[in-house]
Amino acid sequence: MKDVTVLVTVKNAKNTVKKCVESLLRESYKDKEIWFVDGGSEDGTYEILKEYEKRRKIKLFRVEGSAPVSLNWALKRIKTKYVAMTDADCVVEKDWIRKLKEAFKERGVIAAAGYCGTPSGLKGLSKVIGEELESRFKRFPKYILRAPTMNLMFLTKVGRKVMFDEKLDRAFETDFGYRLTRYGKMRYVPEAKIYHHHRSTFTSFFKQQVGYGVYAVLVYYKHKDKAKGDHISRGGMISEPFLLLATLMCLPLGYVSLLPLLALHLIYFLRYLEVKPSSLAYFLLFSYMRSLAWLIALPLGVIKLISSKVREIKCQDI
Repeated sequence: MKDVTVLVTVKNAKNTVKKCVESLLRESYKDKEIWFVDGGSEDGTYEILKEYEKRRKIKLFRVEGSAPVSLNWALKRIKTKYVAMTDADCVVEKDWIRKLKEAFKERGVIAAAGYCGTPSGLKGLSKVIGEELESRFKRFPKYILRAPTMNLMFLTKVGRKVMFDEKLDRAFETDFGYRLTRYGKMRYVPEAKIYHHHRSTFTSFFKQQVGYGVYAVLVYYKHKDKAKGDHISRGGMISEPFLLLATLMCLPLGYVSLLPLLALHLIYFLRYLEVKPSSLAYFLLFSYMRSLAWLIALPLGVIKLISSKVREIKCQDI
């Protein structure tokens, strides 16, 4: 009897999905089944996975819709005690599941999350994104409130109580983690490692960050007490777009604009010392792009939040 289902949602990931599947097949835990839920890939991803399904290596399903829709569809049908999640652009280490499962021996633990590293050989933007993310994972406490779904395991019965918010196309894992940990502790297990391929172009990175920023407004409206920051998104990060905005607004005033700009650069400098990235130039471009993306995203998120509230009121009236 299998006791762990590895759950991966995927859409248009033909360049990475094969490496993901192969790493899961090499993973040493025997009592697992591997589920891939395709959200409507059009780039050949589904056909690649179909070959693995034909060889009975994985179970493959197709569920049109967003990632939360696919995840909820799967959670309703999974029979195993545990769900272990990763992403289609990740590879897992050989003893990944066993190391995550160790955490559940501790009383009160209902979820476990591991370390998200960067594959060797990446260059430029991808490498700097990985270095910045890894610097955060290296400072995680023993118990955390949330974790990316690229390296997360939880009790199926608890996950089924929580479910994913299907109104959130992005940042749904943040909301899921906050609600999941109301039922118990999430243990951080740095020894349980996966390796994640990051965005390689500034255009794709910028679009990703705008999307996260928009839906972050909805998430932190639901979880107002978490808006001040946590172990992943520390409080200082939210100040960056506002300092950039203050700089732009003060430009007509001449030297006054230097004050918020200096404050912004101080934050970047302190983070640079913390991350120690391989490239200062890429790190500065990465930092500016993220601040600008969130500056654009926050008002869009507020508009989206207001629109959703208006729709809720109209539905209640009907």
